[in-house]
Amino acid sequence: MKNNIRLLCCISLLCVLLPSTASAAKLEFFGDKPVIGPGSSLGTPIAYGASWGQYFVGIGLTDKRRKQSSADGSAVFGFGLGDPEKYIGLETDVSIISLTSRNGDRAGDSGSVSLKLHRWLPYHMGIAVGVENAATWGIAKRAGVKTNGFAVITKILPLNSSYSKFLTVSAGVGNGRFGPIPLTPNALTQKKIGIFGSMGFQFHPSTALVSSWTGRDLNLGFSFVPLSTIPMTINVGRVNVLHRESLSAWVISVGFL
Repeated sequence: MKNNIRLLCCISLLCVLLPSTASAAKLEFFGDKPVIGPGSSLGTPIAYGASWGQYFVGIGLTDKRRKQSSADGSAVFGFGLGDPEKYIGLETDVSIISLTSRNGDRAGDSGSVSLKLHRWLPYHMGIAVGVENAATWGIAKRAGVKTNGFAVITKILPLNSSYSKFLTVSAGVGNGRFGPIPLTPNALTQKKIGIFGSMGFQFHPSTALVSSWTGRDLNLGFSFVPLSTIPMTINVGRVNVLHRESLSAWVISVGFL
């Protein structure tokens, strides 16, 4: 895959207490020259991730917390291990769920750790399995935030020979937040499996339209790289567009690879 697009890093602001602000950002290789590219999803996993020697940081803001009308933010630090091209890669994300003080906790006192195993496949494809909230602390732990498992496959569809335009399509299954909406507040739906997916249309080397079905609602937005010389991606979107479970909210995230 030396001269093809390589998606190497997924910035995962996967917040449980906030509307999800995840957007997958990527590092592309055209020949041997690395070029930062826009994201391809908003709130759902993709099959590519960080590998050995790669790390990332990001911050996300929203005007509404999940099922609440107050603003909040989240942050993430992540790194990769292994080689997904030859063997397998492991991405580890450490997320700070809330950047505001509430319920006796200070900003940053609540968070989680998530893991993703990923492997590149031929024909611009990838596959991954992961666990969100494998470990939690603070409000997340006291509130009994559940572990979510998922499996996802991603396919890149080049639209021209220079790889400046393409579709990135992902589809997966998972439980927890990817599963069906509970019929009652105490309904046992954690073990039920749901289907999620995303599509990113990169119509310019620095800009893409992104959409994600989370298994419960629809997220829409766009992702762009302001400066080609700085490895930074900005993602802006509207989550829970259909209002099926939570309030619709605006989200913005900034990631550095």
